[in-house]
Amino acid sequence: LQKAHAALVTSGTATLETALFGVPEVVCYKGGSISYAIAKQLVKVKYISLVNLIMDKEIVKELIQNELNETNLKIELDKLLKTDTISFTTKKLTGYGSLKLKFRNIDTANHPVLLFISGDKLVQSFVFGNTMEFSQSLFLPGEYELRILFDDNKNGKWDPGEFFGKHKQPEIVKPIERKITVKPSWQNEFELAL
Repeated sequence: LQKAHAALVTSGTATLETALFGVPEVVCYKGGSISYAIAKQLVKVKYISLVNLIMDKEIVKELIQNELNETNLKIELDKLLKTDTISFTTKKLTGYGSLKLKFRNIDTANHPVLLFISGDKLVQSFVFGNTMEFSQSLFLPGEYELRILFDDNKNGKWDPGEFFGKHKQPEIVKPIERKITVKPSWQNEFELAL
């Protein structure tokens, strides 16, 4: 079980053991039709697997009696084996622009962090080193507002301060007046100042 990607498990303690190993599973049970009919009349439970009984909801799929067939097994097993598959698409290289920014009048002693804002959302941040330049060859096209965060505690993100207690002010964020537009398939270069 430790090396399994998925498991088909018969009802019983094995269902709980499989769950404890963290292995995705389908619980399978098929008995004689008369025995199943009698058991269904005598035992009133929503589930047959210990995992589902303990959680009181369907955590693992149960295929019981007539639901247990080759088609359903394949469907459920395919679902389990595809849950760790990531599906994504990428843009062509021509869908990106290169971006180079040079900044004047910004003191590196204040630990500046460049913030890219698009539609009131922080899209990317960049911690400056010794030079006040930013360069990225594959940058998403669009219009961006730029802000400079003076990162007093050097954690790379804005901190609101703590007025009550430490009497510490929020970290300063200054907007850069000029917006930039990154065009796809272009070498976008800007020289900026605060």
